[in-house]
Parts: sequence; structure tokens; C-alpha cells
Amino acid sequence: MAPAMTCPDCGAQIEDADDLGAGRRVHRLTLDDTGSVTVVNDETVTLWHCENCDLVVGFS
Repeated sequence: MAPAMTCPDCGAQIEDADDLGAGRRVHRLTLDDTGSVTVVNDETVTLWHCENCDLVVGFS
């Protein structure tokens, strides 16, 4: 089993899926060398946040 992650905001231990809340789904972005942003319309990710303080701690 992987070690627990500590939320950098509130210090809560995130040990399994019950310690995370699924946030909204967002589109993946790409940035080019000039700083232009392109939305990848056919790819989305789910933001995962700390169940204790709501800080986004990852995505999948």
C-alpha cells in the first residue's frame, strides 16, 4: 500500500479515495512556446480535492 499523502494546505492525511472529493471535470490545455493556450476539446480530466479543506490536490 502506498504511504498517505499530506494535504499541503490543511495537513490532513489522504490515505484512500474516501479522503478525496471529486471536483468538476475540466478540459485539458496545451501551451505553445509563444504562450498561446489551446483547449483540447475531446479530452477532459477530473479534479480531486482534499475532503477536509477543498484544496485541489490532483487530477485524473
